[in-house]
Amino acid sequence: MRLLQVTALILGFAVFATPGSASRAQDAGSKSKTITVDLGKQTGRIRPLHDVHSGPLAVRGSVDLSEQYRELGFRYIRTHDTPWVYEAAGDMHVIFRNLEADADDPNNYDFSKTDRYIQSLVDLKAEIIFRLGESAELTKVKYYNQPPADYEKWAKVAVNIVRHYNDGWANGHSFDIRYWEVWNEPDLAQFWSGTAEQYYQLYATTAGALKRHNAKLQVGGPALASNDEFLKGFLAYNKQRGVPVDFVSWHNYGIRPYLVAQRANNLRKLVDASGYPKAELHLNEWNYFPGDWSRMHVEPHYTQQIFERIHGPEGAAYAGAMLTFLQDSKVDVANYYTGTAFFWGMYDNLGVPYKNFYPFRAFRWMLDTPLRVQADGAETDIDASFAVLAGLAENRKAATLMISNQVSAHDRYSVQLKNIPWKGATLAEIYRIDGGHDLDSVATVLLKPGEPLPLTDVAAPSVSLVKLRAQ
Repeated sequence: MRLLQVTALILGFAVFATPGSASRAQDAGSKSKTITVDLGKQTGRIRPLHDVHSGPLAVRGSVDLSEQYRELGFRYIRTHDTPWVYEAAGDMHVIFRNLEADADDPNNYDFSKTDRYIQSLVDLKAEIIFRLGESAELTKVKYYNQPPADYEKWAKVAVNIVRHYNDGWANGHSFDIRYWEVWNEPDLAQFWSGTAEQYYQLYATTAGALKRHNAKLQVGGPALASNDEFLKGFLAYNKQRGVPVDFVSWHNYGIRPYLVAQRANNLRKLVDASGYPKAELHLNEWNYFPGDWSRMHVEPHYTQQIFERIHGPEGAAYAGAMLTFLQDSKVDVANYYTGTAFFWGMYDNLGVPYKNFYPFRAFRWMLDTPLRVQADGAETDIDASFAVLAGLAENRKAATLMISNQVSAHDRYSVQLKNIPWKGATLAEIYRIDGGHDLDSVATVLLKPGEPLPLTDVAAPSVSLVKLRAQ
């Protein structure tokens, strides 16, 4: 996660909002919208791109969100920034405290905290994306953002971390962790005080060492904050030297989800053209951000207000729209920052969910009807963001519809259902996320054949979920 954004607009995707911008479209006057869902036209499958960042242990392990994680069915969990929820677990300086010590001596490693943290992810049967490096430092003085003095030694430590978790080294485990990411956001000085070339060298040295240890490991980076020129240089440097890049990771914090999907497609073209067409594309940090990075963690009241918006209906509607727009993107893995309880998370420090938890629950319900069907009505104008996702059950006996009204003038919908695969009436159970509802059931409607479904009181920001089945 970046601590200070370096530009206000980078390549058309990092856009800042001002307070109240989420309701500008509504001020122009509300109106009804017709949404058409064709249950007879399958367009693919709904992709489970609702994964998260950080594991279930929070507040130094005193809050365990494992059951909530199981409910949502997360598949991929990235480990960067675990110190914010469990005492720096996973950071290089915590595992190997003295960089001048013998890297091959197991006594120079402390895996105790990280073991407990990683075990909580293994217990979830999640695929772990293990970030090798250091977490964010919310202080003016940075202790761990410097390039290591000895790249070969740093790479050897990285290999021994892999050996501990996969090969049983140093009283270790056989977890078979596949994904290993080198560093985080090296295109920002807050995370990497060295040059771009120095990071490229560290990645190449580490990736080569990891692949020599086990060619089946998936090694990637650079966990890009925003600088595409940095990414171009990274890919060119490694291609010229025959260094593998199994996945390209990048981050986005903004206000318009459809722009993130567009950026993903542009990055896919860039990665392909750079000689890595088989590399996966990981959006392994994303969240709503309607503010000014230079004021975050500097002005307490401002920071509090921004997090209230992230945790509230605005952030929930953004998340619902993002989970929808990513369906048509080239992203292979997407990790919301963050699943746990801290700052950007879905829960408070007692484990109570914020509103931004509920679109993930709604999306999980969507996966019970995984056959994606034609749903018309999305809006991607500069002053609007409106997303529609519909799915049909494998047995064709139920369907689900999710409508994320992030920014639009619509406060009521008329849903036209076409080619319903069952005969007779349709029962529609309606749930809502908004200022007054947390995915609560708000109505049950019995529809006659051919009758449209009316949805009211759905002004932005809101998410509506409708479960459909034969009556």
